[in-house]
Amino acid sequence: MVTCRVFWSLLGVVIDSRAETSPGMPAVRSEFRQFGALPAGVAVRSFSKTDFDTLPTAHDITLVLVAANKCVAHLDEYPDHGVTEDVLDRVIDTTIEEIKGRVS
Repeated sequence: MVTCRVFWSLLGVVIDSRAETSPGMPAVRSEFRQFGALPAGVAVRSFSKTDFDTLPTAHDITLVLVAANKCVAHLDEYPDHGVTEDVLDRVIDTTIEEIKGRVS
């Protein structure tokens, strides 16, 4: 989950879920921004809100990113994070595909 969080941050999708108390049904929304410093010669086509919203796995990605944020701090306080093995598998597959298409 944390690795997915890092890669989605690179792709410009960030979630601030500090105030989220229900990770299994998150109310928090993604923020979209350019990744800071990239090595010379690396280009990333960042996501926009529209790009993200059209992904079939957008909700799954949100679940994983919220759970990853909680995992870094206190996932044990939020055991109902909604990330099953199937959800994580879909997010990993989407992450790999988006990296292939957006990082050069």
